[in-house]
Amino acid sequence: MLAALLREAGAEVVQGAHVRDERETLRERLAAAAREADLIVTSGGVSAGEADHLPGLVRELGRIHFWKVRIKPGMPVLFGEIGGALVFALPGNPVSCAATFLALVRPLLDALRGRAGAPPPLRARLAVAVRKPHARAECLRCALTADAEGVLWARPHGQQGSAMLRGLAEADALAVIPEQAHELAAGSVIEVLPLPGWTQ
Repeated sequence: MLAALLREAGAEVVQGAHVRDERETLRERLAAAAREADLIVTSGGVSAGEADHLPGLVRELGRIHFWKVRIKPGMPVLFGEIGGALVFALPGNPVSCAATFLALVRPLLDALRGRAGAPPPLRARLAVAVRKPHARAECLRCALTADAEGVLWARPHGQQGSAMLRGLAEADALAVIPEQAHELAAGSVIEVLPLPGWTQ
C-alpha cells in the first residue's frame, strides 16, 4: 500500500522491503536507505513499545524533528533526518498509515518536487453532523458526491475504527475534522484529502 501511495504522489520508489523488528537489521537498512534515497518512508515500529526501534534509531543515526502528532488515526508518526535523507516513520496500522501519508507525506512530496503551485486543499460540506469528543484533529473516511449545483458533499463511512479496512477501501477521501472542532453541523465546510483513484 505504501509503495502505491508513493508512486501515485509522483515519487520514484528505489527500495522497498519488509524488515523484521530487529534493531541491528533496521539500523543497517536505515543507514543504507539514507545513502540511496532523498526520502525514507517506513510503516510500523514507531510507537513506544519494546519492538518499536525506529525513534531510537533515527535519533542515533540522525535527528528527530517531531515525534507524535495530535491526529487520529496516526498519532505515533515521526519526522526526522539521517544524513541527507528526510525520514517519515508512519504507524503500522494501514488506516493510520494512509491517513498520515495523505496529511503529512504527500504535501512534503509536492514541496520536494517543486509543486509550490499545487492546487489548494479540496473543500466539501459534511452530509451529516459530526461529533468528536477528543482534542485531536481527526481524519474520517468518507464518500464524496457532488450535487446538481456542483457542491461537493462528504459522508463519513459507518466504520471508522483504525482496524476497519473496509472503511478505507470504500472511501473516496479523508474528511479532516479540525483539532478545535468538537461538533460540526451538517453542511459545515471542511477540508478533504482525496484518496488515490478518486476523480471529481
